Amino acid sequence: MAKNNPFEVFRKYQAAMLAVFGVLIILVFTVGDSLMQLGGGGGGGATREDPVVFTWVDGDVRRSDLEKLRNRHELVAKILERLQATSLAKEGLSREYINQLLGQPALAQRRVVHRGHLEEEQLIRHMMLMREAERLGMSAASDEEVRAYLGTLVRSLQNPEQTMVSFPEMRPLIQGPPGTSVDEFFRLVGEAITARRVETLSQRGFGNLPPGEQLAYYARIEQQLATELVAVPVEAFLDDVADPSEEQLRAYYDRHKSELAEYSVVSGTPLPSPEVGFRRPYRAAIEYVRFGYEDFVERAREIIEEDEEGIREFYERNKAMDEELQVPKGSAESDAESTEGDASEEADAAADGDQGEAAAEGDETAESGESTASAGEGETDESGEDQAEASETAAAEPGAEETTSEDATDDANVDAGTDASAAADDAETPSATETDAETPSATETDASTTDEAASADAESTDAETADAETADAEPVEYRPLEEVRDYVVLRMAELRAAELIDESLGNLQDKLDDHFRYRDLSDQRGMESFVTDSTLEVKRTDPLTEEEFYETTEIGRLRGFAKVVFGQQGESSIKRPVRLRDLDNNNFLFWKIEEEEEKELPFDDMREEVATAWKLGAGSSEADDTARRRALQAAELIASQLKDGADLDEVVEANPGTRIVRPEPFSWYSVPAAPSPTGLPELALSTIEDVNAPGPEFMQKAYSLGVGEVGVAMNHPQTVAYVIRVTDRNPTDEELRADFIARYKENRLPLEDIRRVLGYDLNEVVDAWYDDLEREFKVRYARN
Repeated sequence: MAKNNPFEVFRKYQAAMLAVFGVLIILVFTVGDSLMQLGGGGGGGATREDPVVFTWVDGDVRRSDLEKLRNRHELVAKILERLQATSLAKEGLSREYINQLLGQPALAQRRVVHRGHLEEEQLIRHMMLMREAERLGMSAASDEEVRAYLGTLVRSLQNPEQTMVSFPEMRPLIQGPPGTSVDEFFRLVGEAITARRVETLSQRGFGNLPPGEQLAYYARIEQQLATELVAVPVEAFLDDVADPSEEQLRAYYDRHKSELAEYSVVSGTPLPSPEVGFRRPYRAAIEYVRFGYEDFVERAREIIEEDEEGIREFYERNKAMDEELQVPKGSAESDAESTEGDASEEADAAADGDQGEAAAEGDETAESGESTASAGEGETDESGEDQAEASETAAAEPGAEETTSEDATDDANVDAGTDASAAADDAETPSATETDAETPSATETDASTTDEAASADAESTDAETADAETADAEPVEYRPLEEVRDYVVLRMAELRAAELIDESLGNLQDKLDDHFRYRDLSDQRGMESFVTDSTLEVKRTDPLTEEEFYETTEIGRLRGFAKVVFGQQGESSIKRPVRLRDLDNNNFLFWKIEEEEEKELPFDDMREEVATAWKLGAGSSEADDTARRRALQAAELIASQLKDGADLDEVVEANPGTRIVRPEPFSWYSVPAAPSPTGLPELALSTIEDVNAPGPEFMQKAYSLGVGEVGVAMNHPQTVAYVIRVTDRNPTDEELRADFIARYKENRLPLEDIRRVLGYDLNEVVDAWYDDLEREFKVRYARN
């Protein structure tokens, strides 16, 4: 019996059997799940969903294929970011500053793969770029090219010639968690470099504009159009379009049921898409409190009005720095005081001739000093102009690399330090003339006596120069407090308002932060439960899409709002307090209180919306009879009548549903009221008063018309056809051209604005080029 005991067998062969069991366990964990999926096992026989995303010339591309590509790109992006962070750390920068730099577009764009490349559209574009490289016979970048690229990635911000991280130092950063082998990393980076090169080929010819082309872009910024418009709504023709059949309607719904009718950012401005989508987008509801800056200024003013001593102290402390508190030079008041002063000086001079002669000698000394100072200032000004011209010339050159603000700051600091050091050296080293003048005679050999004499001479000269400058400088006259009291109170109130907002908002945010940190999901208290300031109003929205927030609310257009509310979903994003501020210093404190997941609705619930979209013409071919085509035809007819001299009012009266719009003059591009993603004022497509979402097509047509000419264009979502008649251009084309030439010769063109507008056109060209690639590679998305 003992010989047949299985435990005896196990003890005898335990080492070998444990090794076998270990291998089997590894196989189960690594291969078992895949085998079960292939065999239809696991999870009660359900297979893991892996749908086809798109098909193309190389076959089907499934969700798992894109996930693998995303994981590889994410790994490369993290390693490249790690290399940059290590390089910045070697320059002695703080961790907070390094994180700030890494997040800036100028620095992030140096990475051939970054986090912006992880979206599905970018992954698909990468696949097409590599396929196009293969078609063109381009091989992936070599290891030497990758090494050269990595060297540029880790170069010093202060000294671009210096590399902060050597390749031996890069190796552990590449292989470290969650790293990869150096060979695999080089292969992936080489592919990314090649993809970037292929895309660059599509942009050849852009970025080096001749003056004539620069003038065209300059006009989009500097010239405003006055117009008369006739709006022809597309929906007015819905009843004229025949109803679709049930088969047409269902087929139309099936084509677009999984698509979202999303907004798109066009030339820096969010605009509704003309395309159709029946999938319900994610929605969120928020509660928020608006801390109006003007309200808090008024509150602060009431407090300050009773503080007479504080008002006088502020006036005395700031009158020498604030020109609003000073009598303007050249004013009648200033001239009268100056005349009185001159008469008094003449009387004093006549009474004391000796003092007058002494003053004349002092004036001569002052003039000599001023001449020297003036020469120095002239040299500084010329140098500054040369630097400005060099900067603008470098910026205008094609392929010129962008310089981050930190680069410019560091360079400025280095230059300032060098100049200061040189100036200090010059000050310490006397000139030959000064040395001769201050050298004592041969009989005076006492060094200390020599130093004292030189010091005394220097002090005497400085004092005389200072007295002369003081005598020549016009005395500053101040406006009496009684005259500028309202202005002083306003300035004090503006400063105090910021403090009051920080205090009030900070107290509320502390309470909301605690509620979020220790929240109990059963605690359904709203924001009003935490507000103690009776002047503040808590507002609550219904569940809205990102586009609806942007269109209907002030807070929805703030920089960072969409990213917080729509970029972070799930339970952990609910009731997380966030503070935002607009360009007018109004502050907002909000939290998300509800969300509705993106979903696909059944056909029966969408029948009416589907029928309306079908008749409007969204997603239909141009040959179809749609309301869009009918509206465009009606607008063309009205335009032809106006060209023939018809009266505008009579034409509109004869076309029910149309209306006249006379907006304020507008430019093609302007600085939007809402902050840009970077927080800086950046040009974007202008909005036009009482015109629904004008897009590039509308602007292109309007700017192509001369004064008195008439044309037709649709708005961007293609919901309104507009008849456009230009009534004025300000400045005129001739004035604009003369102004452009003058600023061009003086290197005063707004090159950054021109480059930004050019970039918008370039984006459209690139998008069209990718559309061509999709057609060439026969890309068909599964959702279509």
